[in-house]
This record gives sequence, C-alpha cells and structure tokens, in this order.
Amino acid sequence: MESATTSTPTSSLILYSHWYSSCSWRVRFALNLKGLAYQYKSVDLVNGQQFTPEFEKINPLHYVPVLVDDGVVVADSLAILMYLEDKYPQRQLLPADPRLKAISLQVASVVGSSMQPLHMGGVQVFGDGGLGRTVEWVGDGVWLSSQVADDGTWKGWSHKGEGTAGVTNGGEGWWWFGQTVNLQMSIAKKIGEEAALLWVQQIINKGFYALETLLENLAGKYSIGDEVSMADVFLAPQISIAMSRFHIEMSNYPTLNRVYESCRNLPEYQASLPERQPDARI
Repeated sequence: MESATTSTPTSSLILYSHWYSSCSWRVRFALNLKGLAYQYKSVDLVNGQQFTPEFEKINPLHYVPVLVDDGVVVADSLAILMYLEDKYPQRQLLPADPRLKAISLQVASVVGSSMQPLHMGGVQVFGDGGLGRTVEWVGDGVWLSSQVADDGTWKGWSHKGEGTAGVTNGGEGWWWFGQTVNLQMSIAKKIGEEAALLWVQQIINKGFYALETLLENLAGKYSIGDEVSMADVFLAPQISIAMSRFHIEMSNYPTLNRVYESCRNLPEYQASLPERQPDARI
C-alpha cells in the first residue's frame, strides 16, 4: 500500500486516507486543529486497494478513513474524532456546555448521516451467495468486488459500469452473484443527468436549510460561537464539496457561508485540502 508521510514521520498516529474522500478530509482537518503529527498512508480507492487483505485486516468494511494509534485501530470519521477528543484533549472540539455539545454533534450527524451518504457513490448488492465479501462503486464508473476462497486466497475482481455482475469457481467452494446499482447513476440513466443533479441538490439543500435554521441564532465566527468545533470539522468540507461538485449556491445560507469562510481561512483547513494531499490527482 502506497505510503506518504505528512507531519513527523516518527508519529505513532497513522491515518489511512484517500485525498478525495470527504470523510478523510474531516479527520485531517481535526488532526491539524489539534496540532497532532501523523503519518499519511494513501489508500487508492479507484484501483481497489481497500479490498486487499492488508487493508481488510484494519477495516473489513473497506472504507476510509482509518486511524491507527500505537496499536489502537479506529474506523469511521465520527468515531475517530471522538477518540481524538478523549485521547488528545488539547484544543477540544466539543464544547463543555451540554447543550452546545449536543448541537455540535447534531450538526455532525446531519452532515454525516443525512446528507453525505445520499450523494456519495453508494451501491446496493443483492444475492450474496457464499463467501463473496462486497462490491462497491469507487468512482469513474468502476465497480470492484472482493472474494475469498475456501483456502483463504483473496480473489480480486472488477466490473466497468453498472449492471449484473457475477463470479464463481465452478461451484467448488465460493461464489458471488449480485446486481450493482449506483443510485445517482441509476437516476441519471432513467431521467437524465440534469434531473439527477437536481435530486442531489434537493438532498443537500434540505440539509443546509435545517442547519441554517439550527445555527442562525447561535453561530458567531464559527458554528458554535467563536471557537472551532466538531460541527465546523464536518460542515466545512461538506460545503466545499457542495459548491464544487454540485453547484450549490451558498448565498442562500448566509450563516453557513460565513462559517465556511472563517474555516476556509484557517491554516489547518488549508493543509487538509484534498489537492494538498500526497496522493492528490488533479
């Protein structure tokens, strides 16, 4: 697995990341805010590195980010951020006040659960017939699956585009067959790319409207007053992606836009930008 080091190479913190992953982006931003040195290990999602036996050992779900801290392995961006809050209390990202802490976590939940998963490259898989592990869309129309034979041998397989996909060893141990569906691609195919974009924009705008309403009388320079919080760590990358990929007009959300501009000017945010990562492909 390709490794590229940022910060101090002797750090015990290792972040498995992909430059274009918004979930990884959150963690990079938080690590920078806390002033934590870490080693950056690139996971090439497009070419299927997340399905290798090496990566499956640390995250059987085959997602990034994953943080390894002196033998402790934590996957999922929210879990990683909560771990960092407890283990490294410098520059706390959750307010001490219970109400403000709850609101910060609510913002993180809206972004991480109600917005981002619905416009990412998702997949539905039907018909797992044995030891077939997973199939996932990873970008540019590429579908990848991972299987393991009875003898433990890893079998790699990929399929270009959308449709029915299957693999078998002739019935002697393992087989997998399924229908792969990328939601946004499927909608675009049925009603056109413009309508599919409108569908994604509706999801994002619904979330931003809720967050604007939640924060308009609470935000200062940042989401929760004048200190950066976990809400900003989730919100700032989401806003950047919404504008660049999905053409969301943030002037409709003046509070969120003001918060984003404050975050965007932070050196810690600038260092976390996708195009500044060692594995960036611009």
